[in-house]
Amino acid sequence: ELWKKLNELVCDASAVKDQPEQQLNVWPNPSASGWTVSGLPTQGRLELFDGQGRLIFERELKNQDQVDIPLMRTDGFYEMRVISGKTVVSKRLIQVGR
Repeated sequence: ELWKKLNELVCDASAVKDQPEQQLNVWPNPSASGWTVSGLPTQGRLELFDGQGRLIFERELKNQDQVDIPLMRTDGFYEMRVISGKTVVSKRLIQVGR
């Protein structure tokens, strides 16, 4: 019965609306002293995840031009996500030389 219901669904590529990618600027990257992020949406949330997928930094965005992300405890790769409505933009950040 589940397959019958799934087969009845109409899947049309035109049903997905393209949204312009948020133009985020992150510097310096790689960094030894934290990062600055600009080009942020007027409303939303910024999240930073470590290499194991754990949320380690979060900031609500409310009409901010830029956000400073502090230096993390260990060097490595981090994933930053900026979420605004249904739009999610991801960037990889690198910390070196702590």
